[in-house]
Amino acid sequence: IVQQPSERATVVLVVDVSGSMRADDVKPTRLAAAQAAMRAFAERIPDQLRVGVVAFSDDAQVVVPPTRDRDQLLQGIDILEPGFGTAIGDAIGRAVDLARTTTGEAGRATPAPVRDAQGRALASVLLLSDGSQTRGVLTPGQGADLAKKAGIPVFTVALGTDAGTILVGPAGQQQVVPVPPDRETLAAIAEYTDGESFDAESAEALEGVYSGIGSR
Repeated sequence: IVQQPSERATVVLVVDVSGSMRADDVKPTRLAAAQAAMRAFAERIPDQLRVGVVAFSDDAQVVVPPTRDRDQLLQGIDILEPGFGTAIGDAIGRAVDLARTTTGEAGRATPAPVRDAQGRALASVLLLSDGSQTRGVLTPGQGADLAKKAGIPVFTVALGTDAGTILVGPAGQQQVVPVPPDRETLAAIAEYTDGESFDAESAEALEGVYSGIGSR
């Protein structure tokens, strides 16, 4: 993502916390596997890299603003919990806003460069999702367009298997609902923004993806 870390470089981790992240086709659950991979990513990356976290279900929420404080980052990862819907487009838009700004000592937000003098990306988004968009104002395409226009590549990870399911409904009346990942949409987002797309059908594969990206 950022081959030579810069004091100004930023990565925003965008993670799906929709209800389908409760599925256990990725052990122990999709969300728990995502949290473990994000922790491993946080421990591998250079100290000078600013990292933020955006979580999305019905809407997109900033969990951790871009920071070099790894304790704050890990605490934010630890508190993630599954919600309901999937607002992919809004999450990308929120992440782009975060990546394009920096907060000074006085708490004042100012524009942050997204490219260095050689044209290399100083900001990028790593988006993990396990399903199709069901909520939100922006479509995934509109979110991707904001990233493209800002010059921020979006790297995407499709988490889960086609056999993944969750139980939905009140006790005694629960129904099994299939929750396959939307690989096509995520791959299209990555391609359009000059990022890269990955599939992860197991916790080991997911950690390998985050580890590989973190080492770059």
